[in-house]
Amino acid sequence: MDFNIKEEYRARRLKKRIRIREISEFLGCTKGLISNWENDRGYMSKEKVNRYMLFIDNYNEVMKVETLCCQ
Repeated sequence: MDFNIKEEYRARRLKKRIRIREISEFLGCTKGLISNWENDRGYMSKEKVNRYMLFIDNYNEVMKVETLCCQ
């Protein structure tokens, strides 16, 4: 994966104030895996990368659904 895309998604994650813990729980992986991938020190499967991007792209909608479901 292009490092620029990783940088872009990391920036989006930080802008939306999404914690790595939230994504790791969603993906079912460790925080270290995501951190290493974002910093180009590790590999993440294509499926996990796609779900990572989907989570960040749709974060506001995901949080609305969780809030509605858990009240």
